[in-house]
Order: sequence, then C-alpha cells, then structure tokens
Amino acid sequence: MNPPIPAAEGANSPASGNPLTVSEQQILQLTAEGHTTKHIARVMDISEHTVKYHVKSIHRKLGVASRTQAVAIALRNGWL
Repeated sequence: MNPPIPAAEGANSPASGNPLTVSEQQILQLTAEGHTTKHIARVMDISEHTVKYHVKSIHRKLGVASRTQAVAIALRNGWL
C-alpha cells in the first residue's frame, strides 16, 4: 500500500502519481458526487460527447472498467 500523499504536493503533481488531467479530475469529482453525464457537461460547459471521451480516458489511464472503480482508485490514492 502506498503511503499517504502530503496535501502540499497537490492532486496532479508528479509526486502524487495522479495521471489525470485537470478536466478528467473535475469529471471524476463530479462523478463521485453522483452527477450524470448530462449534468457534468452542463456544469463544465462541454458536450456530453466530450464528457464521455474524458471518462474513457480516465478508464484507460487507471486500468478500470467502470466509473465506480475509477472513483474508488482516486479516493484510495487521495486524488479526490
């Protein structure tokens, strides 16, 4: 198990090991809060297609098959 990441390093610093872009992190945060693709698109002022593209990228980068798994990994690593 990885040691906790100090808050000062930030969620997307090289030391955090977080491979996600800022947009992907925002989408993952909104997903963790239970928001739908449509709502995320509206809040971020992007298309639903773009949200789905980012979700696929998140899945690929984290090696998961679902949003739930992605959120679990992000929580476990302190990225959310």
